[in-house]
Order: sequence, then structure tokens, then C-alpha cells
Amino acid sequence: EPPVPVSYAGSLVERSALLRDAFRNGLRAARIGANVLAPALPPVGGAALLAFMAAGYSCTRTSQEALRAGIRRLPR
Repeated sequence: EPPVPVSYAGSLVERSALLRDAFRNGLRAARIGANVLAPALPPVGGAALLAFMAAGYSCTRTSQEALRAGIRRLPR
């Protein structure tokens, strides 16, 4: 069977190789064939998507791409 795409979420995991390794090792220990991918959006993007969905908006590929583009334009 091909590996299942899996991602992690949150800035804590994003910034910690130790936590990402523990996540991967946990998947291996559970014998889950996973391809671990970095999140498609930064943590603020995930929070925005949750807010959109809570307000009744659908989460489509188009809305995710628009959000990603908008986040890139924001000043830091």
C-alpha cells in the first residue's frame, strides 16, 4: 500500500525537531505507513481556516490557496 500523507499542526511541533521525530517514530511504532509532510499553512492560517469553518464557510482548495497567498503578503 502507498504511504498515507500525514501532517502535523502547530508552531511547537514546527519549531521542534525532537517533537517531529517523536511523531514520526510513533507512526512507525503503530505500523502506519505515513509520508509526513510539513503543514500547508502556518499556524495562523490554520486558525483562520477554523474561524472560517466555524462561521459556516467551506474549506476548499481555492480558499486555502487564497489564504496562503494573503498570508504571504502580510507584514511580519
